[in-house]
Amino acid sequence: MIQSTSKACLEIDRNFFSEDENIISIKGFKRAYGLNQLNNKLLIPDFLDGLVYEVDLINFNCKKLTLKDKKLQKQNKLEIIKKKIIKKIQTNLDENIIQPHDIYIDHNNKIYLTDLGLGKDQGKGKILIFDSEYNLLDKIGTEFHDNLGLISPVMIYRKENFFYINEYGANKILRLDEKFNLIDWIGTEDKKFLGINNNSWKSSKKFIDIDLLIPHALKIDAKGFLYIADSGNHRILRYDSKGNFFGWIGKNNDNQINDNWSEKNKSISGNEPGAFKNPLDLFIMNDSILISEVGNSRISKVGHDGKFHGWLSFDEKKKIFYWSKNLEDIIELNEPYGFKVYENSIFIADRGNSRVLLIKSKNLFKK
Repeated sequence: MIQSTSKACLEIDRNFFSEDENIISIKGFKRAYGLNQLNNKLLIPDFLDGLVYEVDLINFNCKKLTLKDKKLQKQNKLEIIKKKIIKKIQTNLDENIIQPHDIYIDHNNKIYLTDLGLGKDQGKGKILIFDSEYNLLDKIGTEFHDNLGLISPVMIYRKENFFYINEYGANKILRLDEKFNLIDWIGTEDKKFLGINNNSWKSSKKFIDIDLLIPHALKIDAKGFLYIADSGNHRILRYDSKGNFFGWIGKNNDNQINDNWSEKNKSISGNEPGAFKNPLDLFIMNDSILISEVGNSRISKVGHDGKFHGWLSFDEKKKIFYWSKNLEDIIELNEPYGFKVYENSIFIADRGNSRVLLIKSKNLFKK
């Protein structure tokens, strides 16, 4: 049964194959890079609209969020200012959300909204922190790099007492403490930024020396291993908690697949099983890793040993979702970026199709 409804601001298409296998498509975004779930609400930043949508996952009503400034305790709504392509939301702190990219929610239900800033290496990036009622609690990053701001931050991630901020525009990853003080960083020196000293990439504070290219997700597994989606280098890197290198997976420059976390050779892009093209987001499961690939427009699954398990697919005959090792049944995505996994569901920001997909499937996550 297929149902299509329009609620307030977005179009909802539902396709139920069974109680355990169904898909919901939420359309109408200009450019959705990330998403996250807060209780029964789905929060989705729209990069080009400069705002955040809230979708109720029970009745699928949606609304454009009003974010409030808790520090001044004022209840006035945000004014939406439209300026050509980029729209800004101006708060009573004169705080502008320029290009919202991703959204992260911690164990205390605090919301961390990543604002890309001016883009590329121009700075003005920051992280805005809200409570579950969308009151602005704090902002971080504006004072970094001699007050230039974060350099195109794309994602933030918290593990125990550390925050990790991926600076896409600087090819680096920052590690902060619980009070958002800079501890150290991952990457290598760049001549372009040599003159920046305050709250920045000093050699004495380097945690891991690695030549990254537009890094996106960083995730940590139960054993403390760090996994980095090194997007521009088409590989997934692995380190232990002390920063020791434990290899990478992807395609070698000799056209062989590195699926055993070898530390040798350089990586190149590819579309065959075990190869990646611009991997973006990661989700670590007990026995495997899920990876979104914007360049290949697919979601891949590999084991912790690096071996390829399959691509996110749908079997039209059996009406089930599954991980396929051939391209026949692969789900048609277009530049998928951020995604999240909740119990037996996977939520995907399908950027190129201007939609978010909510896929529920017991078969995908069966043990």
